[in-house]
Amino acid sequence: MIRVTVTKHHGSYTGLMCDGHAGFAEYGNDIVCAACSMLVINTINALDAITHTRMEVVSEESGHLEVTFLQELNDREMVLLDTMILGLTQVRKEYGNSYLKFYIKEV
Repeated sequence: MIRVTVTKHHGSYTGLMCDGHAGFAEYGNDIVCAACSMLVINTINALDAITHTRMEVVSEESGHLEVTFLQELNDREMVLLDTMILGLTQVRKEYGNSYLKFYIKEV
């Protein structure tokens, strides 16, 4: 199962953590894992390349990814994360909680 936790402080995103594998299908053929990975990684890449967001990213081959934002996010950056959350919510709705757990945590 993939676990995604997005943290917020006073309404602004402060970071995210993504860990695990969906287990929907065999490794290399898992469309749930691919969809979640694409949504999360594309969002981080967009934050870096388009908005130049200051962040610390820790990524491990085991499927663990952790991002800490080093600044308060502006409206453009918030929209990118809102879009990622929308996509993850749709994946969870389509494939169920057995493959993806998603949390937004106020810190």
